[in-house]
Amino acid sequence: MKFKSTKEAWEFWTYYGGRTGFDVRINYENKSKVDGVITSARYVCSNEGYRAIDKRDHNTKRPRAETRTGCKARIRITVDREVGDYSVYDLVLEHNHELQLPSTCHLMPSQRKISSLQAFEIETMDDSGIGPKAAHELASRQVGGSVNLGYTRRVLKNHLRTKRQRELMYGEAGNEATFEETFSTIRSKVHKQTWLNSIYKVKEKWAECYMRNVYTLGMRSTQLSESLNNDLKNHLKSDLDIIQFFNNLERVIKGKRDNELDAEYEARKKLPRIKMRVPILVQASKIYTPCIFEYFQNEYERSMAAYIKSSEHNEFIVAIEAPGEASTFEEECKVVGNYAEQQALCTCGQFERTGILCSHALKVLDVMNIKSLPKRYILKRWTREARVGAIEDCYGKIVV
Repeated sequence: MKFKSTKEAWEFWTYYGGRTGFDVRINYENKSKVDGVITSARYVCSNEGYRAIDKRDHNTKRPRAETRTGCKARIRITVDREVGDYSVYDLVLEHNHELQLPSTCHLMPSQRKISSLQAFEIETMDDSGIGPKAAHELASRQVGGSVNLGYTRRVLKNHLRTKRQRELMYGEAGNEATFEETFSTIRSKVHKQTWLNSIYKVKEKWAECYMRNVYTLGMRSTQLSESLNNDLKNHLKSDLDIIQFFNNLERVIKGKRDNELDAEYEARKKLPRIKMRVPILVQASKIYTPCIFEYFQNEYERSMAAYIKSSEHNEFIVAIEAPGEASTFEEECKVVGNYAEQQALCTCGQFERTGILCSHALKVLDVMNIKSLPKRYILKRWTREARVGAIEDCYGKIVV
């Protein structure tokens, strides 16, 4: 395989990565000190190598997710001085990590690019008062979907931010009085949003205490309806006819599906951050989605601070020490353990509500020498394979 230039070789590697499902980057390009010609280059999978240990990690509340897996996939090229083209002398195509789905490949950084024409359209819509969300939706419709667009909403926002910074650099921000007036307006809008403070003051009165035995999957009492209402009110109005109603409803559904694709992409790109390399956490990191794994890992950390005050006839009284200088304990819970059935039933009822084992049950499983998560406690809807398979209606007909 030969290429006329390193640019052509890089474009080929980028195209191949986009069609196969992996992101790419340049590992090195060696230039001749004599004439400046690139004599050799290596292009790799973005998961190549490992990130160096950062000594600041212990001070970081939310450290950056790990993405490197030591992948060996690469292409190496070298120049032929006589002909002037480049030949491939090393090619590895096997990966050691999960590849992206065809529906999420367009989200990879190497596949995102705003053309000059698209940039002009974006800036024109921004100057006309069209917001980033509406501008991205309009551009997606023009090309038959966001998969064919070539850039995401985040890239669009970054482009507009760069444009505004460029305008500010050339003095289009106005004088100091204009700046102070604009900034004061922004601050006034933020200060008006005080409902967060008010709801925090009455946190003891939240409805969770009334829903201990209800299967809620961790949702608050009105969380689902408020979220859906917020999405619908941005698209639906009382004066819409039936055609407009369904067209706008389709926009809401598409937005939800785009969010699912973003989450799927992030789950495949980023490795879960395991704080303790114990079997049950390693197992959970491979099974659960990133968000659910973080929840589960927090429960496991809490189980490390749990004490078993008494045990009799496979019944355990478990209490968790509250963080702080004083040695205080949270409310005691009774857990019934059964080694033969790989079971731990807790009176707190968290698994029955959310589908995730509580710290009390995890403590008892550890005491019973059960070092992996039993299958009965793995809820499919919380796993990476939640969307795999078919859904049937009450008549046995496949609907999804």
